Amino acid sequence: MVLHEGRKHIVRRMLEAVGHPVERLVRVQVGPVHLGDLRQGRWRVLTSTEVGQLLTSVED
Repeated sequence: MVLHEGRKHIVRRMLEAVGHPVERLVRVQVGPVHLGDLRQGRWRVLTSTEVGQLLTSVED
């Protein structure tokens, strides 16, 4: 499922409404930045390409 806006509770409510309760949700991407194997609570330095993609995505 791909959401362009919203929070985890929205996904949970939508799926619960159609009879599919959610056990676990995992964010795999933030805008154009793919998180890969980045673990919860960890961070990494963005590449210059990622910074450019983020800037481009907010200008649209």
